[in-house]
Amino acid sequence: MSSIKKDKKEKHSIEDIKLIYEFKFNAVKESALGLSKGMGFYLAIMAVLLGYILTQESDAQIRFFALGIGLITSILGFIACATIGWGIIKGLNSIKEVLNYNNSELFSELKVEEFFNRGKRAVKTTLICAGLILIVFSISMITVDFDNSRSDDKTELNK
Repeated sequence: MSSIKKDKKEKHSIEDIKLIYEFKFNAVKESALGLSKGMGFYLAIMAVLLGYILTQESDAQIRFFALGIGLITSILGFIACATIGWGIIKGLNSIKEVLNYNNSELFSELKVEEFFNRGKRAVKTTLICAGLILIVFSISMITVDFDNSRSDDKTELNK
């Protein structure tokens, strides 16, 4: 149980509640900003890596090494994304408790619960999309033909 529910019998000043709300809100906001920047950076890196593998004439070992780096980065990125997403969902629940503590009747009347539920669905949808990006990237990297060199393509063009 959260400390807010335990201490509900005690009345806290509106300044105390506001301070807690602002702290939690800023933590969730900064986490979401970090998550979006991290995902953008990840997509840029993976686009460059995949573009390199598909366009450059390089040894199959180098291309296979790049594939391994890309897959490991994708898996670690997804784990980080899932962890931050879980933290954002927990943070939203905590903010909801603070707002409900302050005035539960107004909280219900304004249907604030629905707002938080939409936020949680958005975070879950983002995590699902990140997982799909990992799968698509993995499939695209695995389907690269590492055994055939680029010289086969040149001989096809010369015919």
